Amino acid sequence: MGTQGGINYNLELVPRQVEYPMVLPPSEEAITPFVIHGMECRIGNTSRKSNMLGRTSSRKDMNGGLDVARLRPATKHGSEVGSNKLDVDEKLDPGSMESEYRTSKRKLEAAVEAQAAAQKETEQECHLNVEIGKKARTEKEDWLKAAT
Repeated sequence: MGTQGGINYNLELVPRQVEYPMVLPPSEEAITPFVIHGMECRIGNTSRKSNMLGRTSSRKDMNGGLDVARLRPATKHGSEVGSNKLDVDEKLDPGSMESEYRTSKRKLEAAVEAQAAAQKETEQECHLNVEIGKKARTEKEDWLKAAT
């Protein structure tokens, strides 16, 4: 029979109140009490291992190159992370860095040119749309004058 217009906090009966004015029940957040479960909530992530997994470090080599070292987990996919090992990935020499800089600079210049060409094409299209609109308006006005 429903609640006959009263406030109903029973989530199962609310959709059945079709004929009567309905007040929506409070959200789940309002019903559930606010509880802090210890110090973890205030500090945040207490696991230092998970914070250090993606960090990288580098140091100068005797020859002037850079040794890039990355922290990696000791175990592979799906298993728990043990201790972190410091592995030397690669040596970067200034010559390779300069060539990478040149290639990235060329790619950037090409992208800027492509963007400028696209902008110019868009402006031309907009101009054509305006011209077509003007012609259509004059044709419509001429047609209306001829019809009267």
